[in-house]
Amino acid sequence: MKEKKYRVLLVEDNKFDQKAFTRFVEKNKLPYHVEIASSIAECKKILETNSFDIILQDFELNDGTALDVMRLDISEPVVIITGAGNEETAVKSMKENAYDYIMKDTEGNYLKVIPSTVENVIKRKRTEQELELIRYSVNKTSESIMLLSTSGEILFANQASFKKLNYREEELLSSDWSKTCPKVNSEKLENLITQLKEKGAINIESTYRKKNGTTYPVRILMNYQIFGKKEYIFVFAHDITEEKEIEKERQKIQKLESIGILAGGIAHDFNNFLSGIIGNISLAILEAKDNNELVKILNDAKEATDMAKNLTRQLLTFSSGGAPIKETTSIANIIKETAEFNLRGSNVRSFYDIPEDIWKVDVDKNQISQVISNLIINADQAMPEGGAIKIKLENTLIEEDTVLPLNKGNYIKITVEDKGLGIAEKHLPRIFDPYFTTKQKGSGLGLATTYSIIEKHNGYITVDSKLGMGTTFYIYLPAATGKENKIEEKPDGEKAEMAQGRILLMDDEKIVRSALKRMLERIGYNVEFATNGEEAFEKYKKEMDLGKPFDAVILDLTIPGGMGGKETIKKLIQLDPNIKALVSSGYSNDQVMANHKNYGFKGVITKPFDTEELNKVLNKLMQEK
Repeated sequence: MKEKKYRVLLVEDNKFDQKAFTRFVEKNKLPYHVEIASSIAECKKILETNSFDIILQDFELNDGTALDVMRLDISEPVVIITGAGNEETAVKSMKENAYDYIMKDTEGNYLKVIPSTVENVIKRKRTEQELELIRYSVNKTSESIMLLSTSGEILFANQASFKKLNYREEELLSSDWSKTCPKVNSEKLENLITQLKEKGAINIESTYRKKNGTTYPVRILMNYQIFGKKEYIFVFAHDITEEKEIEKERQKIQKLESIGILAGGIAHDFNNFLSGIIGNISLAILEAKDNNELVKILNDAKEATDMAKNLTRQLLTFSSGGAPIKETTSIANIIKETAEFNLRGSNVRSFYDIPEDIWKVDVDKNQISQVISNLIINADQAMPEGGAIKIKLENTLIEEDTVLPLNKGNYIKITVEDKGLGIAEKHLPRIFDPYFTTKQKGSGLGLATTYSIIEKHNGYITVDSKLGMGTTFYIYLPAATGKENKIEEKPDGEKAEMAQGRILLMDDEKIVRSALKRMLERIGYNVEFATNGEEAFEKYKKEMDLGKPFDAVILDLTIPGGMGGKETIKKLIQLDPNIKALVSSGYSNDQVMANHKNYGFKGVITKPFDTEELNKVLNKLMQEK
């Protein structure tokens, strides 16, 4: 390996000393590349365009002293070589950061110490540069790095430590580490040091406290080192605030999923009961139309069952069966109708900022109405003295570099703003948690339901609030794409006409079958029952063979212990490819309700429902060719 040559600049005005030095280098074959400056001026000129590993500098020259060179903006280490100096000159040179000082003698013996001096000085300079690079890197990192004594005294801290903790250097250095890491007192530190001596390094999670008293979570790597017979502890602290927030979000989702498992089972059974109750009440209202008092009582009962129906919808939202049954529609219509309905009789008014060209959305109308209802009710309750709710819609393009957790694309941004009581800062992280509420009356499901619905629509919801100043919710929903963005809205208030035909109804619950039979007969249909898929298939086949096929079938999706709607429709389509089938359920653990056409169904009806709703859905089904 070729020996590296040191670039050496000799600043010397004595020609004899110049020659003595060059002869010494040649004679001893020293690995030096030597350049000579005979004056301070020449030295400055050479340094303008060249760099060296070391400068050997005579102290006093005709046009100045070595101090003039050392005061230049140079990085080269300077060694003073002079025969005219004394101790005072040496001290003065060292104060100006000379690396060493060599006294000349008349015999030239001083030359013999030059090789070792050059070697040591260059090594020292390189070590300093490496340390400076390390210090620079340590100070540039965003992580907090500290050096502690075994008593906990902070001996060194990087710039990130000062910045994150909001301390000045003089405030933090020499203070006790417990000032920064309050959970680690002297006793705890002793235990940690014992572990460090055994393992060399350990990881812990703790909390760092800023100068203003606020804290943030950290993951700490502690490293034990012995240097110069002294013990030290290196502390690397990584701010894990964002990780903790992500973990909270994950736990929130887990809570929703846990509730979903429970809610799905409860809602299925409860909706079956409600189907019987709501169906029979709706029939009773039709039968009692001339008895005003009885109709009033029945309407009160229907209102109570509607409240129960809404509660099961909220529970279903948490379940895996709460998948949105989407259709392309105008979000503006849903928002206006829902807001005005929920503010009937209130001293709070709603105001809208909705552009005419607002994009359509693919949503579950009932679920989005539930979202808006929850936000409007909360805003109304937050303004007991009255006030205004401002609702704004915007077409928004989300780019790839967005900070929002959304995919790139077109979105509708919905802003719902009130000037009510506001939400305390400490409560904001929990408002979407199931069963969390600050109200005396409330289930704590409203905002949790809202969060889950928006998530299932591939959207995002966030909130801004200050106590005493009001609350603003922001919702992002994906816009409908392609031809589906151009639709014709049909009026909801349109009454369905009476119809006739034969219906095969499959449901395992007697109470549901009985209520549906009455409802269907009231509408004008003839009804036959099946309690499971096998029975439904046999009855449909039998009637086809007799030349009396059913006009439509209504299949319950879930039949415990038997063949449900999903499996039954497959067999029925093989029998009759043109079959008109509705799928019905109060709960689904798959995507059939949301994507019924993909499974062969022509329509869908969600339990519980009343006579009018059933009539509309069947009329639409019967009109299909």
